[in-house]
Amino acid sequence: MQKWQQWESASEADWGLAVEQEAVIRPLAEQQKLCMEDVEAAVRHLHIGRSVLYNLVHRYRQRPRTSSLLPLKRGRDTYTTVLDQNRELLLDSCTTLSRLASCCADSTPVIRTFPFLLRWTAV
Repeated sequence: MQKWQQWESASEADWGLAVEQEAVIRPLAEQQKLCMEDVEAAVRHLHIGRSVLYNLVHRYRQRPRTSSLLPLKRGRDTYTTVLDQNRELLLDSCTTLSRLASCCADSTPVIRTFPFLLRWTAV
């Protein structure tokens, strides 16, 4: 799933870069098959790697607009959880206990609970 950036939210620098890239990528995208000489010339002109160039050409072929060359949103979507709920709660409690142990003067009772938590995670 592409995370297209809307042209309205693009910065001036990002938009200027996309316009510059489009001037080079449009002729490449119109070709049926890319030849190595054109690819190498485009890579040198845009100062990017070949894999990035192929990715941009692919994106432009999918959606031939300047905005398709804008930088994509990186990373996971907001509020994406990777672990199941039980492991998230365990990790949160371990983090809280670790913070308590680091700020308390006598943290012996807190440290004693860690082996129990570690055994529980192995299940």
